[in-house]
Amino acid sequence: MDAIDNDLQKVTILYELGVRSIGLTWNNANSAADGAEEKHVAGLMPIKTS
Repeated sequence: MDAIDNDLQKVTILYELGVRSIGLTWNNANSAADGAEEKHVAGLMPIKTS
């Protein structure tokens, strides 16, 4: 999800290119979820629409 950030259009592009699975996060938080090394455990983040 780090490469996608908040641009959900990139998910569509990756899907069209054949990607069928992505990791939300690993160690650090990103726009999708908290990571394993975060001090606070908030879980998934809400989708931000513009």
